[in-house]
Amino acid sequence: MQATKDRLGERWWVVVVLIGLAAVMVAGSTALFLPVGPDFKDVYRPAARELLITGNPFRNEGFFNAPWGLLPLVPLAFLPERIGWGIFVTAGLVSF
Repeated sequence: MQATKDRLGERWWVVVVLIGLAAVMVAGSTALFLPVGPDFKDVYRPAARELLITGNPFRNEGFFNAPWGLLPLVPLAFLPERIGWGIFVTAGLVSF
């Protein structure tokens, strides 16, 4: 038991790197091959930009959620649309 624990303790960073590479590959392939969803393109991304620029995400037509629900999407709002979409879908898959 101790030998197994020691082996895993020495190579924990390999697992972290492999998981990170897998997440980057999924996000990249999502950004390249899946069309951008209309909810992200027309509602959430513009609302997150409005939240930072004007402080009022409700200026975006179609956004009816609580404003604090946009906080995780703020970093994605200023990335290129396809890259933000890839990260958005990958985060959804990981959290599921």
